[in-house]
Amino acid sequence: MTFLLSPSRLDRALRRGAWFIVIGFPVLVAVVAMQQGPTVTPMMATALGAGCGSLGEWRRDRGLWMLAVVFLLMFFPIYLAFVGMELFGSKSELSILQIIDFSIATMVVGQLCRVLVSVAVHNWRYSHGPSRAADA
Repeated sequence: MTFLLSPSRLDRALRRGAWFIVIGFPVLVAVVAMQQGPTVTPMMATALGAGCGSLGEWRRDRGLWMLAVVFLLMFFPIYLAFVGMELFGSKSELSILQIIDFSIATMVVGQLCRVLVSVAVHNWRYSHGPSRAADA
């Protein structure tokens, strides 16, 4: 298995991944309103949904690779900051709920990184490929 998704798998991942914002954002709002519960997973699920929803036209829109790179440079450090705040900002021991939250969030961030890198590579190839030279 390679890290990059094939174009057909990328299309499927983008289509399905856009639904994560429908699940992640309401859960995030509920967690913030109740001021308790897992925060990292709903935030990263919302990021995955936003990224997938924004990059669905990667085959037709040249230059979306730049947006994918910006998302990658934005969301991964946010994840690291959330984890750092939870791990080192708390004086108490980690609860099982926090460990589960970090584990699921790490899987979501892994999928997000995989999708963003795949979009960046495939769209860059599309934007700078041989057919692009014929347009100039």
